[in-house]
Amino acid sequence: MPEIAESSLRETLLRAIAEQGAEPWLPRLHAEKHSLDLESLYSPLNDLRIANLIQLTEWQQGHGQGYQITELGREVLRDPVFLLQMHKGLSRSTIPVVEPLETVVSSNATPLERGDAAREAIYGFRSTPIIYVILAVNIVAFLITLIFSVREGTPVMRFLDRGDVVVMAKLGAAGMPELAKGEWYRLVTCCFLHFGLLHITLNMTSLYLSRRIENVWGSGRLLILYVICGICGSVTSMLYEPGSPDRPLYLAGASGALWGIMTSHLCWLYLNRRHFAPAEVQRWMASISYTLLLNIGISMLPNVSMAAHLGGGIAGLIATPLLQIHRFGAPARRLSAGVLLALLPSLFLTTLAMAIERDSRLKVFVEAEKKQAEPPVTPW
Repeated sequence: MPEIAESSLRETLLRAIAEQGAEPWLPRLHAEKHSLDLESLYSPLNDLRIANLIQLTEWQQGHGQGYQITELGREVLRDPVFLLQMHKGLSRSTIPVVEPLETVVSSNATPLERGDAAREAIYGFRSTPIIYVILAVNIVAFLITLIFSVREGTPVMRFLDRGDVVVMAKLGAAGMPELAKGEWYRLVTCCFLHFGLLHITLNMTSLYLSRRIENVWGSGRLLILYVICGICGSVTSMLYEPGSPDRPLYLAGASGALWGIMTSHLCWLYLNRRHFAPAEVQRWMASISYTLLLNIGISMLPNVSMAAHLGGGIAGLIATPLLQIHRFGAPARRLSAGVLLALLPSLFLTTLAMAIERDSRLKVFVEAEKKQAEPPVTPW
């Protein structure tokens, strides 16, 4: 569209938004009413919003994003000099000092397209199949552990209270004696096992309440995020509190993965904050921060691994910009983001492998395993 036509459209849209008064102006309805291409409104609307002449309102279900004029926008419409300036090109001096998303993520998608995708993820709530699959796997694993524990003679009420460490160690809980044998898969399987009814109830409730994050990333990326953060949390816990060969500590629970999901949600909101009304961003930030603070309090309780929570949370923060690039970036950048995502758990695993060789707290488990594997010496 030529500049003269686009600048004229800016003024037309600004006047149309001003006529709505306190009511949200909806571009979708405007395009339908005047037989316009909705895509043609994106660029001038973005210019007006960046220049602080209009602001976002709450998302209208079924109609999309709404807009309202700002006081600066009204002043522009009242002043011929400002109107002339708008026709020549909007001044960047009125832009609020906010780090734009483009400096964080290079993408083929336009800011308006990413804004629409972000708002659709939050407001256009869809089904979340992977969340329900993860919930089901955790619940089934809990029931299987219960059955095996009862067969081993553990009372049902005792299992529901604190679980059965011996059975859970057999079924996939993470412990240094098994990791010393090379059973690294336990760093993943432990993320689907839980010590008792309260443990699984708290974690699965948190997972269910966080289900909207699947709309943000998509099912495949959400599953990748869960596994990556779970592995990183498990590794961090093993590094921090391995126990001893005669009294090893065993790790189980989805908390590391859940912390990664929560910090990812918080980081995503920060990266996409300019696509929402500020009051909404503050409300969501406060809600997620409150949940995190509550989980920090839970982390202080006995027999709860703060290290696993911290490791998973840090992994979620690191993974978020990579997932953002993988979703919106050009093919080459998506490939690079995918490689870096794969390297993230690899970095944690490599750190654990090096620690097993050099850290005296972990080397004793390898030495104990070697002694058990040596055949007994038969005297002459």
